[in-house]
Amino acid sequence: MNFALILLTILNIFSDVIELTYDLGVFTRKHILPVIVYTYCFIEYHTNKIYDQLVTLDYDLKVYSTPLTTGLC
Repeated sequence: MNFALILLTILNIFSDVIELTYDLGVFTRKHILPVIVYTYCFIEYHTNKIYDQLVTLDYDLKVYSTPLTTGLC
């Protein structure tokens, strides 16, 4: 009888560990993973936005009306 009680206790501990692992997986899938994906997308978007502002050069071309540019040759 003592052996059966020890065996059932060990099986109960294993079932609790399996249930805890499953619950942690569900929590990770529902809460942790979306936070990681949102954070990655947020950082990627703003990094690209800052990089574009740093390397983009805006300038205006001054076009003068000359006989060559107006086609009046």
